[in-house]
Parts: sequence; C-alpha cells; structure tokens
Amino acid sequence: MPRTKEQNEQIRAKTKQLIIDKALELFSEKGFAATTVEDIAKSAGISKGLIYNYFESKEAILDALWSEVYKIAEVIDSELKKFKSPYDKIKYFINFTFDFLVKNESFWKLYVSIAMQPNMLKKAERITIEISKKMMPKAFEIFKEAGFKNPTEEAYFFSTSLDGIALNYFFDKKNFPLEEMRKFLLDYYSEKSIRKRNRN
Repeated sequence: MPRTKEQNEQIRAKTKQLIIDKALELFSEKGFAATTVEDIAKSAGISKGLIYNYFESKEAILDALWSEVYKIAEVIDSELKKFKSPYDKIKYFINFTFDFLVKNESFWKLYVSIAMQPNMLKKAERITIEISKKMMPKAFEIFKEAGFKNPTEEAYFFSTSLDGIALNYFFDKKNFPLEEMRKFLLDYYSEKSIRKRNRN
C-alpha cells in the first residue's frame, strides 16, 4: 500500500531532523571545517546523495542549525507572556538559560568553535546580531518594568553575565560552579534584591 502525502512529509521531516542532529554532534566534536557531508551521512546511516536531496551544501545544514536557535527565541517570547511579574520573567530567563546550557551543550560548543575560526567569524557575528535583535528589546522592556533606572545597561549587563557564565562553563566544565552561579543570579535578581537596589 503506497504511503499517503502526510506520511511522506513526516518521513522527510524526520530525515531532515536526523541530518541536522547528526551534523550538530559532528560539528561540535570535530569542528565545522573538519566535518564532511560524507561524515554526516555515515553518522545518520543514510547515503551522501540523500543528504543533497535536503541540503545543497554543508553550509546549508549549518544555517538550518541556526534556524533551530532562532525558533528557541520565539519559544522564550511565548513563555514570557505567561508571567505578569517582571521578576518572574527574569527568573524564567535565568533558569531557561542554565537548563539550555546543560541540555544543549553541543550548540554552545559549535557556536564557540565557529566564533574562533577567522573564516567563520562573520557568520558568528550575524548569528549573534540576529539573536540579539530578537531578545534584547524584550529584555529592555522587562528591566524597565522591574523599575531599573537604566534598564538598557542592566539588560546588557544581565545578558553578558549569562554569556560569560556559559563560556566559563564550556571551557572548565568539571570545575565551574554552574548551579552555584544559578543560585547567585536568582538571588541577585530576586524581587527583594531588585527592589532594594532600586531604592538606593
């Protein structure tokens, strides 16, 4: 019995996601430059030719990976709408970042490795700018709502603090006190702490 159109679409979507997932693993382990389309095909258990039915190049697979990251920004924006309090929104931001860092380490490895390759620096810059465009206006709004006198500066401080924690964890995973830093930020940005700082 021939497959329906919906079944074919499901198979295509599943195969495409498999290619993306295996590419992420290899890019983060071997590096983007050292990974070949043949490597990805072998890891996914499919033919090299089949990959080209979904992606025209290795660079196109990488772009698809970053599209996944952009979707995460949309998820965050949707989740933030569930919270009325700006303090709860900040708490959500912190917990989401720490959870994402632990569960999606390959994304961070890939981003850092690309940022360190001179020929890939422009791509890393573009990714950073695009994510910043999606997330920073929301952060400005939240910190303004929380009563900060300089919400823009506070939002940038908050963002770079999270980036710094991610980098330090990435480079020294065994020794970096990740959960202690989570607790520190949750306390530093608790409603009580924010209100106290804003009174001074």
